[in-house]
Amino acid sequence: MPTNKRLGNLLLKESLPSTWTLKTALAAVVLVTSLSALRVAYNRGYVVCSSSPEYLWSLGILSRHGDFLAQLNMLHLQITVGLLVCAIGMWWRRPAGLLLSLLGLAWGGTIYLVWYFSTSAFMVEQEIPDFALLQGPGKQHLLALREGTWWDLVVLMMVIALFVWLVKRLVGILMSSRVGHRDSILFVFAIVSICAPLTHSVIADDQVVLGQKLYFDKRLSADGTISCASCHDPATAFASKDTLAIGVRNQSGTRNVPTLLNAKFSNSFFWDGRARTLEEQAKQPLLNAAEMGFESEAALVARLSSIPEYRKAFRRLFPREGITLDTVASAIASYERTLISNNSPFDRFIKGDQRAITANQKAGWALFKGRARCIECHVFSASSPFFTDFKFYNTGVAGRDQNFKALTQRADEIRFRRRSKRIASSALAHQAEFSELGRFLVTLDDKDIGAFKTPTLRDVELTGPYMHNGSMKTLLDVVRFYNQGGGHNPMLTDRMRPLDLNEHQMSDIVEFLRSLTSDDVLKQAQFSKPQTRERVPLPGTKKGLVTRR
Repeated sequence: MPTNKRLGNLLLKESLPSTWTLKTALAAVVLVTSLSALRVAYNRGYVVCSSSPEYLWSLGILSRHGDFLAQLNMLHLQITVGLLVCAIGMWWRRPAGLLLSLLGLAWGGTIYLVWYFSTSAFMVEQEIPDFALLQGPGKQHLLALREGTWWDLVVLMMVIALFVWLVKRLVGILMSSRVGHRDSILFVFAIVSICAPLTHSVIADDQVVLGQKLYFDKRLSADGTISCASCHDPATAFASKDTLAIGVRNQSGTRNVPTLLNAKFSNSFFWDGRARTLEEQAKQPLLNAAEMGFESEAALVARLSSIPEYRKAFRRLFPREGITLDTVASAIASYERTLISNNSPFDRFIKGDQRAITANQKAGWALFKGRARCIECHVFSASSPFFTDFKFYNTGVAGRDQNFKALTQRADEIRFRRRSKRIASSALAHQAEFSELGRFLVTLDDKDIGAFKTPTLRDVELTGPYMHNGSMKTLLDVVRFYNQGGGHNPMLTDRMRPLDLNEHQMSDIVEFLRSLTSDDVLKQAQFSKPQTRERVPLPGTKKGLVTRR
């Protein structure tokens, strides 16, 4: 007569499906798990699913280095194949299965190393400080590896193989009456391995949510009157309707506010390019007396630390660092990287929809890339669809209301002060007497006197007034300025010369520029309530005593 243990095993075995059904079910589980793991990898910016520049652009992950990104696509696919081979091998019996698993893992690992070092070499060659422009919604693409989180990617590569191994072992446990220590350890390790990348993906999304909250929170300013959104307002395509930026205590800045849309694809920030990353761009206004107004990082940290919801969020998302200037900037930059503009009538036209834009807009596009030569600086291509070359030019806007000779004399003064006292270019950019020097404040190169960054033209009809100093109110004003050859000064770029366009042709160019407005951005602008300067209660103040502007 069978014992209770044997009877239980017998009933369990008879209740299990046939071997063929079981293997089919497990194969389906492996497939679903593989796709889920690859989706996590893609969301974190590690996997590119298509080499088509248009497809990459539509997903918001194409940079101006898109051709190189497309070349790396094959390496990504080979890594994926290697992992799948490893997973299949773990299902087979030894020794063939073990050999196949090792082969797949070696293949995937080797290709990954090739991908990593070729990408690093490209970064050095192109003088790119980080790969923020290639990242997806999650952590930075390669910067995360440099910061020591490479192990998370290794864990991600193990997910498929370990999951298959786990399922196989669990089936073995169900078919057996013994559960050994090795099975328990394997179970725990596999579960942790599967959950790790998924958890990290959730944390990355939560960091975007935190960044968005910080972006719109006026408590991030010294007097509680402005937030990041006060200048980069969704109602004006993340730019500002003001001629010049306005900071705390209604202080007027020295430059117009550029849009943050598609900023993730840029390799420098501010009109003079003094910041190389979005994180650095987010830091500078916080500690600037004329912008957000905090006197020091300690004052900023003290403010946020007094708010329970921020203490809790930073403790969870940045357990080691906590609330610092760096982590605040990191969260804000994570949100800013989600601000994408595409899906404009012109995008549909360039993909083949001839009815997407009007006849006048088509004529404007022909002039834009032809006689008017706008495309020389406002570059558009499959690999760089942003209507900017990200470079700096003196077009004659700088110093129009000043004596340009006096401006060059200031350049000599700045060169001496920067080299002797090491004054930061960010401080000089906010001083009216030096701001017009532009890119020179960063490079100290005479050819950069009065040079400013080529702005993107996407959504440009929503981001006026125009130029670095907001001196032109309408797009027609801008086109007329370039039609006359810009403003003349000794440092004027040789690309500037009269175009001899008539009024009708200039109007066609303006109409074309309107076709660059994203449907999604326009809808957001129409339904967004413009930001106000109304003061909000600050920690430690009584709500009833808060004054309003």
